[in-house]
Amino acid sequence: MDEQLHDYYLNKEEPNKSCLLTLREIILNQDTDINETQKWEMPCFCYKQKNVLLFVDR
Repeated sequence: MDEQLHDYYLNKEEPNKSCLLTLREIILNQDTDINETQKWEMPCFCYKQKNVLLFVDR
Protein backbone atom coordinates (compact mmCIF):
# COMPACT_ATOMS: atom_id res chain seq x y z
CA MET A 1 0.00 0.00 0.00
CA ASP A 2 1.23 3.48 -0.85
CA GLU A 3 2.44 5.40 2.21
CA GLN A 4 -0.03 8.27 1.71
CA LEU A 5 -2.92 5.81 1.40
CA HIS A 6 -1.69 3.97 4.45
CA ASP A 7 -1.67 7.24 6.41
CA TYR A 8 -5.17 8.07 5.19
CA TYR A 9 -6.53 4.94 6.86
CA LEU A 10 -4.38 5.10 9.98
CA ASN A 11 -5.35 8.70 10.70
CA LYS A 12 -9.03 7.79 11.02
CA GLU A 13 -10.61 7.23 14.40
CA GLU A 14 -12.17 3.92 15.38
CA PRO A 15 -14.54 2.45 14.40
CA ASN A 16 -14.17 4.21 11.02
CA LYS A 17 -10.58 3.05 10.56
CA SER A 18 -11.44 -0.63 10.98
CA CYS A 19 -14.50 -0.35 8.77
CA LEU A 20 -12.58 1.38 5.97
CA LEU A 21 -9.73 -1.12 6.10
CA THR A 22 -12.18 -4.02 5.98
CA LEU A 23 -14.10 -2.45 3.12
CA ARG A 24 -10.82 -1.89 1.28
CA GLU A 25 -9.91 -5.55 1.64
CA ILE A 26 -13.34 -6.69 0.44
CA ILE A 27 -13.21 -4.41 -2.61
CA LEU A 28 -9.68 -5.41 -3.62
CA ASN A 29 -10.49 -9.12 -3.27
CA GLN A 30 -13.40 -8.97 -5.71
CA ASP A 31 -11.38 -8.96 -8.92
CA THR A 32 -7.74 -8.84 -9.97
CA ASP A 33 -8.53 -5.89 -12.27
CA ILE A 34 -9.45 -3.70 -9.29
CA ASN A 35 -6.66 -1.55 -7.97
CA GLU A 36 -6.34 1.26 -5.49
CA THR A 37 -4.96 4.69 -6.15
CA GLN A 38 -5.21 8.09 -4.58
CA LYS A 39 -7.16 11.00 -6.03
CA TRP A 40 -8.07 14.21 -4.30
CA GLU A 41 -6.08 13.01 -1.28
CA MET A 42 -8.43 10.04 -0.76
CA PRO A 43 -8.41 6.38 -1.74
CA CYS A 44 -9.98 5.66 -5.08
CA PHE A 45 -10.66 2.25 -6.57
CA CYS A 46 -10.40 1.61 -10.27
CA TYR A 47 -11.63 -1.25 -12.39
CA LYS A 48 -9.69 -1.67 -15.61
CA GLN A 49 -8.32 1.86 -15.15
CA LYS A 50 -11.75 3.50 -14.71
CA ASN A 51 -12.83 5.08 -11.43
CA VAL A 52 -15.50 3.08 -9.68
CA LEU A 53 -15.40 4.07 -6.05
CA LEU A 54 -14.05 6.92 -3.98
CA PHE A 55 -14.10 7.04 -0.18
CA VAL A 56 -15.62 10.36 0.81
CA ASP A 57 -14.16 11.93 3.91
CA ARG A 58 -16.79 13.74 5.95
